Amino acid sequence: MMTPPTPLAPSGRGGTRQPVDRTYGASAAGGTDAGAGPRHGARAGCEADPTWGGRVTFTRDAHGRPYEMSATITRDMFDEGTEARGSLRPPGFLGGDYNQARGHLLARMLGGSGDTLDNLFAITQNPTNTQDMRDWEQAIYNSVKKHGHATYNVYLEYSDDKKDSVPKYIQLEAYDRHGKVIVDTMLDNPAWNQQQRRRQGLLP
Repeated sequence: MMTPPTPLAPSGRGGTRQPVDRTYGASAAGGTDAGAGPRHGARAGCEADPTWGGRVTFTRDAHGRPYEMSATITRDMFDEGTEARGSLRPPGFLGGDYNQARGHLLARMLGGSGDTLDNLFAITQNPTNTQDMRDWEQAIYNSVKKHGHATYNVYLEYSDDKKDSVPKYIQLEAYDRHGKVIVDTMLDNPAWNQQQRRRQGLLP
C-alpha cells in the first residue's frame, strides 16, 4: 500500500507530492568520498561541497530515494560538476546495456556532483538524458549566462513505495532572475517501463 501523498505548492501539473525527509548536502548513504582526488587535473568546484555553500539542496523521500533537487544557479557553477562515479548505483539502475545512465538531478554543466547518490538516479540515456533533459539544462545555462542567476528545481515522481524503484516521471522547473519561466515540463522515463517488465519476468 502506498503512502498517502501530502499536497505541497502547485507544481504546474496540479499534482501532489509525497511526504519527504529533507537532507542538506550529501547524505551518509550517498557515497560521497570527501577525500576523492581531482578529476581531469584541476579540482571541480562541486567536489569540496556538492551543496555550493547551501545554494543546492537535495531531498530524499520517506523511502530513501532521491526525490528533489533545488538550486540557485550562478555563473561560477558553470561546468564545475563531475561525471557520475561508476561505482555508484542509483535505485533500480541496470546499466548501459539497457540504455540507462546515472542521471544528474543537477546537471554536470550546472555544477552538479556525480560523486553522491543524492544527485543521481536511473534514467534512460537516449533520448531522455541526452537529448531531452540536456536541451533544457542548456537553456538554463544560457539564461544564467545572460541574466546572472536562476532558480531550478527537479522532482522525481514514483509509482510505488519500493526502495529500489526507478522514477516514472522527471519534472523540471526553472525561472530566471526576473521570474520568467525558462522551463516547466515533465519528462517520461522509459527506464521505469523497463523495470516494470523486469519485475514481471519479461526482461532479463
